[in-house]
Amino acid sequence: MAAQEAEGFTTSNMPNNQLDPQAVALAKSIRETESGGKWDAKGGSGEWGGYQFMPDTWAAYSKEVGVNAPFGSATPDQQNEVAYKKIKQWKDQGYNVGQIASMWNAGSGRPNPYKDASKGVHSQRVADDTPAYAEKVEVARW
Repeated sequence: MAAQEAEGFTTSNMPNNQLDPQAVALAKSIRETESGGKWDAKGGSGEWGGYQFMPDTWAAYSKEVGVNAPFGSATPDQQNEVAYKKIKQWKDQGYNVGQIASMWNAGSGRPNPYKDASKGVHSQRVADDTPAYAEKVEVARW
């Protein structure tokens, strides 16, 4: 199936009429916050792509949503599809924008760091400020 587009957001194998506009907006905001929209961006901790996936996160999420592409070589459509489906799943489970941004930044089991001043330095010695990250996602979303 040809890639479908919704307001500048393309993904493979997903008909336009099935894309949730709020999940698309949030995915685009996270991508902009993570990489400035650069599909091949590389982070200092081993993260890669428009959404700055870590290798283990990409392996888990891509498998979970049925996208068969190796870490580091997924197309923009594949990256969008994985991010969109994961974000949509969280949205459908009732998580709000701050919680989804927190889980994207701090890990899928951590929905509330955005509101508890969760700051620090993670194992690769990179500063982590989830409240500031969630605020950037929210601002970029609108």
